Amino acid sequence: MVEKCVNLTIITAPSNVVVEDFEVYLAGTTTPVSVLNIGEHFDMVVYVSNTGGIAHEVVIQVKHGETVIRGGTFEIGECPPESPLAITFDDEYFGEIGIYNLCGVASGNGITPTQDCKSIEAIGEYRLDVMEVPEILPSTVELGDPVSITVKYKNTGNILLPPNKGRITLTANLENIDQRLIPELAPGASGSYTVNWTAEEAGTYSICAIVAYM
Repeated sequence: MVEKCVNLTIITAPSNVVVEDFEVYLAGTTTPVSVLNIGEHFDMVVYVSNTGGIAHEVVIQVKHGETVIRGGTFEIGECPPESPLAITFDDEYFGEIGIYNLCGVASGNGITPTQDCKSIEAIGEYRLDVMEVPEILPSTVELGDPVSITVKYKNTGNILLPPNKGRITLTANLENIDQRLIPELAPGASGSYTVNWTAEEAGTYSICAIVAYM
């Protein structure tokens, strides 16, 4: 038996997949952002080039530290650095205030991982508002008779109002008649309370509710 052989070497196809840029845009726009309100939606775009001459399956992820926020596997064909492929992860938002170091990362078999990062600050505020003028019942009384004054309030901000952080003062002709601290109030939540008050003199009184923070 005569046997003739030749060597065949199998190599990994050359690859040069690189994250060229990573951007965070206000949702549905191409406006880059570095500060967002919590609850405000945004899109994340990883721009990837491949100058290796052959398509590769690449894992594209957006991370905060070691936490993967979004990700997937994509086939990246040849695309030069000046015209990278845009991989979009849309409709995200932050639920807590803080600074988030987001990174767009490319990795995979035979690929040297690369990344680009952006620092995004998520901000928020609480806002205690008196929703209406104080409700007074009855609106006219005889001297010595009490009236009930109802105050309605709401947190119109986008983060929690801590307990005892907000204060509402009731005044009658600029004189304090009641003052109280407001309990914990979630964003969008409202509350009310009623005060009974008796004037010491006859006359017309301007009843005001004044908000302050401790």
